[in-house]
Amino acid sequence: MNKPNFELLKDAYAIIYGIPAEVIDLDSIIKSRGDSLSCGTVACAFGWLGMHPKFKNLMNPTAGNFPDWVIGGKLHIGHDEAAAALFQIAPEDGFNLFSSSCNSRYDRKFNSKLGHKAMFLHRMESFLKERGEWKGLTKRNGSVPC
Repeated sequence: MNKPNFELLKDAYAIIYGIPAEVIDLDSIIKSRGDSLSCGTVACAFGWLGMHPKFKNLMNPTAGNFPDWVIGGKLHIGHDEAAAALFQIAPEDGFNLFSSSCNSRYDRKFNSKLGHKAMFLHRMESFLKERGEWKGLTKRNGSVPC
């Protein structure tokens, strides 16, 4: 396995950091679509990344409410496998970062009452800290694309 793409992981963190908590639902890839991304759309972290211009071109999501992802010319069914391909991480790490709520090994020490957005950011922070990549990470511009 190649070295994880830490810069892309940090970009993902920053994008999700900039999305309002109330529209992140780790239990649904894409729960609802509104007239625009900032009006009525609710999705999991990986679903939101698939709608962001930077990641949409890398992930090539298929149509529908439960998209599959074409990354590097290969179809990936399930976002743990797709995350592994996109970020060059083990499928187990893809699962632990992008699984539904309370399923990741990082969730064991997390207060789930803080919400899905906070849960995802905790997962990413823990993953990056374990690999010595958290130090010096600054919040990047992660606003929701319109």
